[in-house]
Amino acid sequence: MSFLLARPEFRSFLTHWPSLDFSVPPAQKVRPMMASMPPPPLPDATKVRVHNEVVPGDFEGGGGGELRLLVVGPVGKERETGDTLLVFHGGGFMIGVPEMDLPLLSYFATHGYNCISVDYRLAPESPYPAAYDDAHRAWRYITSPSGAAKVRVNPSRIAIYGSSAGAALATGLARRVRGEVVRPRIVVCDS
Repeated sequence: MSFLLARPEFRSFLTHWPSLDFSVPPAQKVRPMMASMPPPPLPDATKVRVHNEVVPGDFEGGGGGELRLLVVGPVGKERETGDTLLVFHGGGFMIGVPEMDLPLLSYFATHGYNCISVDYRLAPESPYPAAYDDAHRAWRYITSPSGAAKVRVNPSRIAIYGSSAGAALATGLARRVRGEVVRPRIVVCDS
């Protein structure tokens, strides 16, 4: 590796730097490792219900195809619409699935919250702004009359939560919907 363009005082340091292989995108290196990790423990089925909801590919002109939502809520309140957290997982926009937050979502569900975690599209296969578009489409779905009825959401009682890259999505979504009639009650970003 040539370091001719580096500042002279850094060249000797850089000659000892390990060689980095950029022939494989970082996401493709990390995803197999993540897939081999044991799944998080399943929540207590007597207290927490978990199911998937799918936003149809044609909902609001959805150019990204179907969008999966992981819905985690309290048992015994299936017919109620109450406080809801729309959740975006972390992972640098390149890795992660909603299930990686299952322990946290289960905790919120045992305290009465309905949690909806978005399985947004990941880079590099789906470059910017795909994840932001998925966040907005999930919002539009859960605040629409048909979507709200399916996932048991009161559109006036939704908070947005995101960690790491998910915090960027939560912030971007809050800015995107700030002029709409239905807006989030609060946005919580955890980085």
